[in-house]
Amino acid sequence: MNKIAVTSEGPSLDDQVDPRFGRAAGFVVVDLETMDTQYIDNGQSQVMAQGAGIQAAELVARAGVSCLLTGYVGPKAFKALSAAGIKVGQNLEGLTVRDAVERFKSDQVEIAQAANRGSNLMPGFARSQGPGGGSGGGQGRGGGSRPGFGGFCVCPSCGQKAPHQQGVPCLEVKCPQCGTVMTRER
Repeated sequence: MNKIAVTSEGPSLDDQVDPRFGRAAGFVVVDLETMDTQYIDNGQSQVMAQGAGIQAAELVARAGVSCLLTGYVGPKAFKALSAAGIKVGQNLEGLTVRDAVERFKSDQVEIAQAANRGSNLMPGFARSQGPGGGSGGGQGRGGGSRPGFGGFCVCPSCGQKAPHQQGVPCLEVKCPQCGTVMTRER
């Protein structure tokens, strides 16, 4: 079965492609043979201070898709998706999910070799200074929401756990038992 995921502003094929990957409302997973769909809500990633793209990549990887269609993917998320073996079609904003899928099926979607060019911000959005002169990139009062140094990477297929290594995303680790890409234990 060949499945793809499309960033979406809603759960149906007739909803608009969400131009953002990491902070997309959700993902419509489409079986290309039957056009059956499944919706994966991405609400948890939308409120993250950092790491939304990597969190979203884990969700998409768990769905078992071979390709992601979206508007914009940042460099860290692109690296995580690539490590999971997921191809990326970008710059599909302004279409419905159905239109994006049809373009993919008719080979009209170019598979990206790298994250969208330019800054790490979505096209059309500019970073500006805050009233204190800073860039606004701090972790906030709670000190941020990164998973931390400890914990485990876990295999979604067989349940095997491996200690998380600082600086190595779990999506870059393959299960020593079955070879599946691992995800971060929550």
